[in-house]
Amino acid sequence: MSYIICNEKKIKHDGIPPVEKENERDEQYNGANKNIDHSRTGNNIRFVERGQSYLTYIKQRVKEVGARIKKDSVLLSSWVITASPEWFKGMRPEHIQEYFRECYRFFAERYGEENIVGAVVHLDETTPHMHLNMVPIYQGHRLCCKHLFDRVALRKLQTDIYEQVGKHWGLKRGEKGSKTKHLDVAEYKVKMAEEKAAEITVACVEAEQGLANVKAEKRNTEKEVESLSTQKETLTKEVDDLSEVKDAATCPIPVVGKTSVITSLRVENAKLKQENADLSKRLDVAMTETLREAKRADQAERSNEAGKKALDKLRELERTNPEAYNELMHPTPKPRVKSTGNFKY
Repeated sequence: MSYIICNEKKIKHDGIPPVEKENERDEQYNGANKNIDHSRTGNNIRFVERGQSYLTYIKQRVKEVGARIKKDSVLLSSWVITASPEWFKGMRPEHIQEYFRECYRFFAERYGEENIVGAVVHLDETTPHMHLNMVPIYQGHRLCCKHLFDRVALRKLQTDIYEQVGKHWGLKRGEKGSKTKHLDVAEYKVKMAEEKAAEITVACVEAEQGLANVKAEKRNTEKEVESLSTQKETLTKEVDDLSEVKDAATCPIPVVGKTSVITSLRVENAKLKQENADLSKRLDVAMTETLREAKRADQAERSNEAGKKALDKLRELERTNPEAYNELMHPTPKPRVKSTGNFKY
């Protein structure tokens, strides 16, 4: 005998992200549930896709109806809807999808489709089941899961979903008032416990990593303090050395040895005077030589200028009187006069 199965869990603020992560998973999801076949995750069916996170949509919806969110408010009514495992054996995929579609329509018409945050059919686990999550809006303007799903309301919901959906598919309703829990519900609770354990494990790992980082920072800080202490000692020593030099400079010369100090200073002064005299002589020689070179350069420049003027005159003569220019440049030799040996005085 196969039963229609429908169970609810109330979720507060901090529990919503893990539920969303598990319900809306893709192939990269890595949770604690070992029953997930990731090769079939792509076959999961979504009847609702809001395009935003569960919490964002919930807060938006609560604001729309004018309700208030308290610190301990139940923000999500999370349902698992399925049937006895043997009932799904041999069932065609399109029939499975239609069964869950009718379950979804039942909730949408009863509680308002606008209040449904997500509805996902998981086909990647042992037994097909739908996670339907909704904002518990009571009487259209209050956020109150306690009143929306009290004992009487839950009993009536179980009866109505059987009458409107389960009976049509040949399923039975569980015994009224019975405290017997179906295996699928127990499996779901185990899965949620495993997810919670995984979250705690991750939190512990993160805490350990954070502690390791703090310890590393502490070690680095200690090294910096040690380095600064060393620098302080070095600077202190330098200050002490400078203080000693200052003290030595300001101390008067003692009477004992004063004569030798004065003699030494006089010798040093004489050396400096001699070096200064030598430098003066060398400077005078250098200045004299520089003046000579300047005069030579001036004479050469003047000669060059005179040569330029003479060349200009020759060019002018060549242009105006070529014959005179040629005679000047190439004079005609004069004939020699033979001597007779007779000279008159």
